[in-house]
Amino acid sequence: MLLRKTGWGSNGWVSALVVTGCAVGTAFQLRGASPSRPDLGQDSIVSAAQWSSPSVGDEDGAVAGVPGACCDPATGECADAVPEALCEAGGGIYQGGGSACAACFGGPMAGAPCRACTIPAGAPCDSDADCAVGGSCEPADAVCAGAPGVCTAGSVGAACMLAADCAIAGDCAAGTCVAGMVGAACVLDADCDVPGICSPPFCAPIESCSVGACCDPAAGDCSTTAPAACMGDFLGFGTTCDPNCCAQPSSMRCMGGPNNLLACTVDLECGTCVAGAMAGIACDEDLDCPGSICDGACEVRQTGADDCEDAYIHVITVPSPGYPPKVVTISGNNMPASSTATRPDSCFPPNADVGADEGWWEALAIDGCALVRVDHCCSDPVHTPARPLLYADCPCGAPISASPNPYAVGQAAYGYGDPYCAEDNFWATFQPLPAGVYYYGVHSSPAGTRGPYQLHLTVEACPLAACCYLECSASPILCATDADCPAGETCDSKCSELNKPECDGKLGNHLAPPQAYGGSVVALCTPGVCDSGSCCLGPGMCADDRETGGAPMTKAVCDAPPYGGTFAGGLRCRGGTCAAGADAGLSCSDDGDCPGSVCLGTPEELAQRSPCGPSPIIPDPAGEKNRAISFSVPPVATANSFQWAIRVTMIDLQNPVPPNLPPFPPPVFGDYEVGTCIAPDEGAGCARWVGPPATFLESNDLPGLGSFRGARLQCAPYYHAWGAEGLVHVFGAEIVPSSLYDVEALASSCKGTEDTCAAASMPVAIATRRWGDVALPYNPPSTTVQPNALDVVALVNKFKNLVGALSQTAAQLQPNVLDLNADVNALDISSCVNAFRGSAYPFSGPCGCPSAVPCDATPCVGPPACVALYGAGAQCVRTCVGGPNDGLPCNNVSNCNYCVGGVFDGQPCNPATPATCPAPGVCPGVGVCPAGGFCRDACGRCFP
Repeated sequence: MLLRKTGWGSNGWVSALVVTGCAVGTAFQLRGASPSRPDLGQDSIVSAAQWSSPSVGDEDGAVAGVPGACCDPATGECADAVPEALCEAGGGIYQGGGSACAACFGGPMAGAPCRACTIPAGAPCDSDADCAVGGSCEPADAVCAGAPGVCTAGSVGAACMLAADCAIAGDCAAGTCVAGMVGAACVLDADCDVPGICSPPFCAPIESCSVGACCDPAAGDCSTTAPAACMGDFLGFGTTCDPNCCAQPSSMRCMGGPNNLLACTVDLECGTCVAGAMAGIACDEDLDCPGSICDGACEVRQTGADDCEDAYIHVITVPSPGYPPKVVTISGNNMPASSTATRPDSCFPPNADVGADEGWWEALAIDGCALVRVDHCCSDPVHTPARPLLYADCPCGAPISASPNPYAVGQAAYGYGDPYCAEDNFWATFQPLPAGVYYYGVHSSPAGTRGPYQLHLTVEACPLAACCYLECSASPILCATDADCPAGETCDSKCSELNKPECDGKLGNHLAPPQAYGGSVVALCTPGVCDSGSCCLGPGMCADDRETGGAPMTKAVCDAPPYGGTFAGGLRCRGGTCAAGADAGLSCSDDGDCPGSVCLGTPEELAQRSPCGPSPIIPDPAGEKNRAISFSVPPVATANSFQWAIRVTMIDLQNPVPPNLPPFPPPVFGDYEVGTCIAPDEGAGCARWVGPPATFLESNDLPGLGSFRGARLQCAPYYHAWGAEGLVHVFGAEIVPSSLYDVEALASSCKGTEDTCAAASMPVAIATRRWGDVALPYNPPSTTVQPNALDVVALVNKFKNLVGALSQTAAQLQPNVLDLNADVNALDISSCVNAFRGSAYPFSGPCGCPSAVPCDATPCVGPPACVALYGAGAQCVRTCVGGPNDGLPCNNVSNCNYCVGGVFDGQPCNPATPATCPAPGVCPGVGVCPAGGFCRDACGRCFP
């Protein structure tokens, strides 16, 4: 089968992707030599990573019944316009619906079949049978005549009439090319120009019907050749050598010890006592080293090792930007992987758990910025489990998580099978990585797959693109304002063509995927590309043309009132563009930014990260909860006193996935979701604000179990130095299970103008878990029915306050407004049991804002008086008078005071109970919890 990709890639005309054999989805045929690409000949196979996005609409999958090219495996002959069923019935290899044996390279007939007979000359044909006796069906350029031509050097892929149309203008600055041939020495701008070549359209055949991958069993080398010329194992028509699926030879080499990786015949040639009286003496086994161990053994091995320090480092010179990636094939066997106290791994401690990773390491070194892919393609059996992690140090430092390839639209950071492996083996992409040595752990738990494996390390250069940054006008000093520069100089927006890490080093914006552009389009330093952009008003706080009535945001506008921010050239806050309506032409992220219209843009543009850095909202890395959303705000570099207001917008409430059982539909809270907000008194829209934080105990009787910082939702903005708080857990009637919220921060400059203020961070989505699902496994992603008995057990353990039990932030489920001053009790367990039985979320959920109940106006001693005046759910709430929690709800005096000093410093305390603050700690006792309270609404709120 062949998945046809007929369109322009960044390096030429992509005529077909062969999908047969191990290298499914990894190789393309490229026609046309280029003087700027001497590594590519007239017919070259280039890897998938070299090929960038084809034109829209040039993709045809293999559809049964749709005619396409058909390969005869016996002769290599290719016939056009053959239905799939007919091709396969005749023993052929179907190449995909709409595919062609040869297609026009450029011109008005681009992609159309282009073969012609030799006799009679020029007659269109699908196969030799269409030609006269003695004639054959061949590629024929005459069939593809037409204009315009195609740039095969310079602006590769662009339409052209003359070679000058393809040239790229250079820029010589201080003897170095900063545009065009970036980095080359120069005297004049012309020295930096990239010459272009305009080639006429011609016919580009696919060769997949006549060649395939050939393996040399002795060396493990792979070559693409015809079956008759293969002196080893032929892998089949259309297969390629990327990745190299040929088995690699192994030999006897030392595993560990001073002679690691050197050839050997016996253990004695490898082993050395590591400590004790025999330290440094050759050994054969641990018994030779009293009080120590013998490190090193002679084994049949390839390059992997049980300890990362013993792994062979595959040194890979990163190819130049725009050149094909390099692929290193590794064959290994992780059967000897171990995790023992006598021979510990440098990264993982000993672990007898059958699910533990016992550590088996491969390593690579790159000499420059690279996009790196690690895959297990061709491993048989499929190697599972696997981890999407690299380590930059040995012993291991912090892991580097896989990240999506910014040039592969919509592709995940890691996965199994497609698009890189023909079978269901694992792959992961890491980009961009700076120069360095990286270690990959081949998962080797006894419960997983152990034995032979293949790895492929694919390394491609980080692309160069325009980098917009701020630098003093004459001095190479990075700046934010003119005040950062020497006297007489100004802080200017500048542009250089750099890779992503180099651009990051200049605190700049890299105008390449995923930030601004899609596919193979990369912005270069053309005039004006960095002159307009956006204005950064704080971490994640961004203003652009939406705040200037559609006029470009320039540095002059950003520097002046009312902004006074830091200019970020080249990028807008939101990467899309409103198509019509009052906001036509303004930036957008989704249709919600364009009232009455739609937001247009590529997937990369619509997902563009804020050029002002990440949002200050960081979701709890421990994951989602049931009745709380949790996040932290990093301290601002200048001081922790930078104040924010945290806005929580209700996006999608009570939407269980998978759905509840039919008899138990979820409550409908749509009146409070974005797009509706029609509930009575919903003056604040769909948003709530995080109120003052306070400290709460995990158990009021056991302060030694610890505490947490919590806050309640309220109707009015509350500005606070959240950067000093650490992790905060937010509760409220609006925080319900199976829901989604947008959380964003507003700078203190927004006071009074919150609805229109530009100093707001990009929203961060935070979800809640399914009703009652408080412990692993969670659904989603688990397909098991949740909650289950394990969730009930987890709540029982919390009720007993067992060591290691859930935090109250995850365990408290009831009532509609959680009482953070109360412990988890039997009603929480009962709620989970009911959820286990299938019952829907039972509480009333959100209330309108502002509250209809005036604050401190109706004294009460219990709920009945409040319900009689203000309706169902109204509450009688006691609040602290004085102390650190003044005005916050309380049940007793310990909720209004904190310990000062001692082991429980900062935790709630009762001044009458010294045990709550063991000496030298003291409980000041300045806060009082009165005997009576005041009425509030069903969400525990009042107005103003």
